[in-house]
Amino acid sequence: MTGACIAGIGAATPLGPTALVTAAAARAGVSGFRDHPYRVDPAGDPHRVAMARYVGVALPPAERLAALVERSLHECLAGWRDAAPRLPVVLAVPGGSRAGLAPDLDEILASTIERTAGRHAGTSSVSLVPGGHAAGLAALEKALATLRVGDADACLVGAADSWFFHGTLEAMDGANRFQSRKNPWGFIPGEAAAFCLLCTERAAQRANVKVRGRVLSVGLAEEQAALVPGAINTGEGLSRAVRAALAAAPSDARVDEVLCDLNGARDRADELGFLFARLGPRLGDEARFWAPATSWGDLGAASAIAALTTAVVVAERGFPRGPHVLVTASSEEGLRGAALLRLPPLRSDDDV
Repeated sequence: MTGACIAGIGAATPLGPTALVTAAAARAGVSGFRDHPYRVDPAGDPHRVAMARYVGVALPPAERLAALVERSLHECLAGWRDAAPRLPVVLAVPGGSRAGLAPDLDEILASTIERTAGRHAGTSSVSLVPGGHAAGLAALEKALATLRVGDADACLVGAADSWFFHGTLEAMDGANRFQSRKNPWGFIPGEAAAFCLLCTERAAQRANVKVRGRVLSVGLAEEQAALVPGAINTGEGLSRAVRAALAAAPSDARVDEVLCDLNGARDRADELGFLFARLGPRLGDEARFWAPATSWGDLGAASAIAALTTAVVVAERGFPRGPHVLVTASSEEGLRGAALLRLPPLRSDDDV
């Protein structure tokens, strides 16, 4: 079997503090949207947000995000008992071009990971991948490359993001980006952290962990239209990324489920429509199209890894339409990404 093994997952999102709770709520269509405790939107209405209510609202955004990282990382590594001396970590974070981020955010997240992961395994490095929604898939590809060249036989891939920094909220409000009575095409801001432990087959056997699925491939591409003001985005970049990801599957294989980062913005809907128009036969007429942001809001750089963890849980609970799941994401900066997963359905003797 090709691809890297998925040996652990963890997620802390507006829907719940674990990957299992998050996936169950998302699949049931539960909404994590609530009124912000004190902010109002440009229309004068309470700000609709997707916050992790189990984390103290009074905490500064960077500390809230660190708490989500700690929770999801503990969950991801709970069953990992490998004695490997090196466990590299690749973390997707919001891009530096976003207004209002705490200047020490990267340092806070990296130190949280080193402290938390050190209780389960020895970490050798934390590599940050800044960017938008597709940053998680870029981090996933970097982890796969680490395993391919033999630099390590296990690697942590994570993502963390929040829209709740004061300067970010002010900038997005000023640009009328959030969904409101005056802007139905905006998005609901969210926050989350998610992790996936990838390893080789040999490492999984040595650690005596259950292989929960495989990442077969990741495709990355640039959407040039996203970089040109006023240009029409016909989804060429996303289509190239998906084609690259599908190259790892047999030519007659079809995608059974698509998890995307559609968040309510009109351009994302158009882009996805062009993708299905181009690659419909490979995606399959019966492919299930799923946009979890309708439940957990826009998770920014955490979108793709959170979607991956949800796909794994759904497969383990016996609800997949088939083994091949595609996760897609698009960054405003132009990066497009797609990951092809193979997730075995639950067997009667499995323990989940």
